[in-house]
Amino acid sequence: MRTVLAVALVSAWAVALVSAWATVPNAAAQVAGPARVPAVAQVVEAASAQAAALVSAWATVPNAAVQVAEPVPVQAAALVSARATVPNAAAQVAAAQVAEAARAQTATQVAEAARAQAAAQFAEPASAQGRQLYEAHCALCHGDSGAGRSPVFPALRGNERLGNVARIVRTVREGSGNMPPFPALGADETAALAGYVRTAWTNEFGAVTVADAAAVLDRLAAPGPAASVRDGVFTEAQAARGRQTYAGACALCHGRRLNGAPDDPDMVSTPPLARARFLRRWEGRSLAVLLAYTRATMPEDNPGSLAEAEYADVVAYLLSMNGMPPGDAELPSDLDSLAGIVLRRP
Repeated sequence: MRTVLAVALVSAWAVALVSAWATVPNAAAQVAGPARVPAVAQVVEAASAQAAALVSAWATVPNAAVQVAEPVPVQAAALVSARATVPNAAAQVAAAQVAEAARAQTATQVAEAARAQAAAQFAEPASAQGRQLYEAHCALCHGDSGAGRSPVFPALRGNERLGNVARIVRTVREGSGNMPPFPALGADETAALAGYVRTAWTNEFGAVTVADAAAVLDRLAAPGPAASVRDGVFTEAQAARGRQTYAGACALCHGRRLNGAPDDPDMVSTPPLARARFLRRWEGRSLAVLLAYTRATMPEDNPGSLAEAEYADVVAYLLSMNGMPPGDAELPSDLDSLAGIVLRRP
């Protein structure tokens, strides 16, 4: 009877120990995961060895129940104690590694933020200057959003041609198609403007250095001397011809008095071409911009339909109606000659 009870007791302890031994690695894996370290592995191996010894002892119980029954509770207590330390050790190691990773990530984020802030501070002046130049010289045709007005004025947003820095700098200096030249812009202004259109909106072509712009400009012809509309850049006869052309091609929409009130009352008003509003819009821009824009957009129903000389005559008439004095030479029609003449209010 005593032997049977001993066997039953030993069997119950052994089954419990085998179950505990089986759960030890799983518990350690759940707690530690990738953070398992040699210390944890050693504890698990020790517990496994103890459990294996107990299984072997359990197999011999029928023959030596009394001898085995006594050490089983002692071995079981040691195994349970070892099992209890595994999650704690794993948790401590995992917590240490998580804390270290958090510190490393925080340091990386701080460094990244510092670099981004420094880059923003460095780029902000150039970006602000480029934006101002764009608004003054380019937005009239290409729009504030860079969308342009196809096919007359190409879009700059998403335009792959902006990837060529030399092409941008050359076009700004010499003009191209409907775009007039801007010879008054130096290397620093050209770099700022080019950098702005290459990085504004959704563009990611990169900034342009002053050295890059200067290298291209040095290979181009030097700009001629600047002039003012106050210097007498058209003749009275030319302005008279322009008046006749204006009456036939422009007055219907812009009004005979150039005030933007159409001759046809059913038509909507248009931008005035004389006095304060006109001068505010065009002040600081060259006559090349004025003529190029007029030629590309007017008459509205048939842009570009007038002869080159007729467009120049209309511009001369507009200047005379805005108080500019006539001179001895007629206003030319080529954009290169007009690029150096800047419109200023009297």
